[in-house]
Amino acid sequence: MLSLSQLCFELGFNQRMRDILAPYYQRVSLKYVNLYPKFMTIDFQEAYFIKETSSELRERIKQVAQFVKTSEAAQIYAWILHDGIFLADSPLPNREIPLAEKLLGDNAGVFQYMIATSPLPLIQKNYIKHGFQEEFIPKILLWISGTSQIYASGHHGLPGHNLQQTRWIRNYLNCELFSIGRLEYLRGTAQEWLPAIYLHKKTKRPIAFCQDGWILHNQKIIMNEKDQKENYFHSTLKVSGDSVTGYPITPNGQYHPNIKKTISLQEYMPLLQPDDIVPSIHIPGGGKMTPDAIKSSLLEAKEFFAKHFNNPIKLFTCCSWILNPYWQRFLPNSNLSDFQRNLYSCIPIFTKGTDGLFFIFGHDNGNINDFPADNSVRRAFHQLAAEKEKPFSGNGFILTADIEKYGTQYYREKANIQE
Repeated sequence: MLSLSQLCFELGFNQRMRDILAPYYQRVSLKYVNLYPKFMTIDFQEAYFIKETSSELRERIKQVAQFVKTSEAAQIYAWILHDGIFLADSPLPNREIPLAEKLLGDNAGVFQYMIATSPLPLIQKNYIKHGFQEEFIPKILLWISGTSQIYASGHHGLPGHNLQQTRWIRNYLNCELFSIGRLEYLRGTAQEWLPAIYLHKKTKRPIAFCQDGWILHNQKIIMNEKDQKENYFHSTLKVSGDSVTGYPITPNGQYHPNIKKTISLQEYMPLLQPDDIVPSIHIPGGGKMTPDAIKSSLLEAKEFFAKHFNNPIKLFTCCSWILNPYWQRFLPNSNLSDFQRNLYSCIPIFTKGTDGLFFIFGHDNGNINDFPADNSVRRAFHQLAAEKEKPFSGNGFILTADIEKYGTQYYREKANIQE
């Protein structure tokens, strides 16, 4: 078996990459010595071709499969990526791994695409083991196929897959992520950006409050400590006796630091308990986010979670660059904006200021002014930059009891913060 130093030399990786790969190389040397990575064969890959798999990608997969037969370095590296990303208790930090272009040339991204498909048999086995009879593999393949389009956007049209997206597949492997209709749903509990939600006992309408201790500025929650400043607004939420007092959030995602509201717990009740399952919505690429497709997916997901988990799901949440409130101005007639208008919007979050760039341009490095502006969504990002605003994510929720009203902008009927 090649030494780690020789492997990194053939891959074109430096000492830092050698140090990162070292523990995973050790695992491979103990688990897979003399075993061929069958997922790198053409027979394995052809079993997972779908109509969206382009002819160029198919041809390049054949080229890579043939090359791997002759390259011990490629075989070892395939095992390192497969085992390190999908099976190791402490996963390989795949975002830091560069393309192995020295070894694989223009097919380096295709090699990574083949790694992305490698756990599919294990995923299918795990879904069946946990009692999920639904057929998820075609939807997962469609997601992986979509990542090739993202890769091509950032690599001069070449097909492939970015390793920074590969870790997402581990959620399927752990039976935590489910593709249902147009959307995906990740099982989990309430995220830190989700407001405190109370439900009116008679009307069943929700009201949202800023959580206690949020740090807010310019209508955004500032998530990273390094970006927080003392003079930013610190929200409070006080539960006292039979009342709750805090800063309400309108259904279009606005708060006002000078407006507080008190509600009675005789009229309202908390929507969530700490251990409630709160699935988060994720939107695979590919367009076709029509209102009918979204509503159908939500209804199907409601039934799916009711069938497979003990307690009924009370709401679905979503945090995404797709929910950036600026799209209401720049893309007012888009499906993106329609989706946003049919959720109870919450306060957006600010993290690193690059949200969405990777998915739309294939990378998030460089000056936005140098990025192409050849479709409406890309132009919207340029409009955002022209207003001196960095990309950020919006968020929102929809109660499962209100899904039938999807398409009517139900929550925005009463968007006045003082009501």
